[in-house]
Amino acid sequence: MARERINDIVVKGCSGQQLIFRNFEGVANRYNNPGDRNFCLIIDDELAEELESKGFTVKHTKGDGDYPPVPYIKIKIGYTRKDGTDNPYPPKIFKIDSTGMKMLDKSNVKILDGTRINNVDLEFSASPYEDRDTGTIKYSAYLKSLYATIEESALEREYNERFAGMDSQDPNGGLPFDA
Repeated sequence: MARERINDIVVKGCSGQQLIFRNFEGVANRYNNPGDRNFCLIIDDELAEELESKGFTVKHTKGDGDYPPVPYIKIKIGYTRKDGTDNPYPPKIFKIDSTGMKMLDKSNVKILDGTRINNVDLEFSASPYEDRDTGTIKYSAYLKSLYATIEESALEREYNERFAGMDSQDPNGGLPFDA
């Protein structure tokens, strides 16, 4: 079956509340196999229709009396290939705070699981697969890049600015003498 070439999709100006079911660490749970890193992104109806028409799976939250169901898409974070080797083109994920912008990697990206996020801009690509039930070509979303602006408390901001440039891994905290 022929597969369509789908351009990368860019979504800008997301609030932190639009990133749901975050599992940047890849922890095993009821809905996730060990090592599978992913998150879900709440999207608007227009983007949901566009993605569904291209072959992506779009799901909806359950909603309740006060909140109607909203569409979302699962986005996979591919640091490793299915065979367990490193992805030669891993996603570029950046944390932005008062100290500037820092690129995260597979060893520290888990901090985004428990961080309050103010704004997210992201880009994902389409990876084709054959649906086992229907035999049709569908697409999974794989994160290409993500820029997350972190919400900081007044103290976090103060200490981030005070100790900007110091290596937190240095046992002396960057001090010129033994502590």
